Amino acid sequence: MAQDWLSMEYQIAQEAVNELESVLMFLKQEEGKESVHDMRVMFRRWYSIWGVMRRDGWETEKYKKGLGRDIRLAYKILGKIREFDVMCSLSKKIGLCDDVVNAFRRKRDSVREKLVKQLSKIDLSKLFKRLRRYLTEREQILDIKYKARSRFLRIVGGKSGGKSGGKSKAKNRKARKMVESEEHFNIVLAEHERRTADLVSRAHTIEELHDVRLSVKAWRYLLVEFFDNTHPVLVKAQQYLGKVNDLDHLAIFLETKKLGLEPHLVKKQISITIKKRDEMRTKFDQLKRSLPYGFRPGLPGLQKAASNHA
Repeated sequence: MAQDWLSMEYQIAQEAVNELESVLMFLKQEEGKESVHDMRVMFRRWYSIWGVMRRDGWETEKYKKGLGRDIRLAYKILGKIREFDVMCSLSKKIGLCDDVVNAFRRKRDSVREKLVKQLSKIDLSKLFKRLRRYLTEREQILDIKYKARSRFLRIVGGKSGGKSGGKSKAKNRKARKMVESEEHFNIVLAEHERRTADLVSRAHTIEELHDVRLSVKAWRYLLVEFFDNTHPVLVKAQQYLGKVNDLDHLAIFLETKKLGLEPHLVKKQISITIKKRDEMRTKFDQLKRSLPYGFRPGLPGLQKAASNHA
C-alpha cells in the first residue's frame, strides 16, 4: 500500500526507536566500548530523522521541555564517552608519543566510569516507550490536520475526485500519494542543500566548518533514511570534516588539560595534531566543489512503480 509522506516519517521514526531498543538490550548486558558507541550511532540516526520531522510539525513545546530534553541528556553523555574514545585512538593513529597516548587512556578510563554511571541513572527503556507513545499520538493529530488541508486544496483547485470507478480511483489515489511524497521530500532536500551551500560559502573558521560538518552529515542521513540512497562525495566530505573536528578537539584538549607531561612535549604534540587537522581541511576544500547539489535519487517505491510501467 502506498504511503503518504507523514506515514513514511512515522514508520521510519518507529524503526529508529526499534533499533534503539535493540541496542539497549546489549548495553544492559555489556557496558563495553562497542555497545556505547552503537547506542550513540542510533541516537545520531534518531536526530537526523527528527530534523526532518521537526520541520513538518512533529515537535511540540511539551516535547522540547520533557521528552526531548531527556533524549538530549542521554545523547550528551554518550557523546562525551565517544569523545574520549576517539582521542585515544586518534592520538595513536596520527603518531603522538606513547606518553600522550597513555595519558589519554588514563583520563578516558576515569571519566568513562563516571559517565557510564550517569547514563545508568537514565531509564532508557522507559524513555523509548514514552517516545513511541508520543509518536503515535502526534501522528494521529498531524494526520487529521494534513488530510483536512489536502482536501481543502483539492476542492479549491477543482479536483474533488469525481465518480470514477473504484479500482481506477484507488489506483489514482495511490499514485498521487507516491508523487506527493516524493515532491515533499525533494523540497526538504532542496532546502537542506541551500542551507549547506550557504554554510560552505561562509565557512572560514574551524567553528564554521563544524556547522558545515553537521549539515553535511544531516544531508547524508536524509538521503539514507528517506530515499534509501547515498552519495560517495557526501560520505567522503563527512569523513574529512569529522577528522577536522576530532583533531581540533584533540589539540584543544592537549592545550587546556593537565596531563602531567612536560610543556615542550605537549607543544610538539599539538603541532603534529594541528598539521594533520589542516591537511584534512585542505582535502575538504578541494572536495567541496563536487558536493552533489541537485542530486535527486527518487523514492524507492516510486522508482519501482515507474519501472513496472516502462
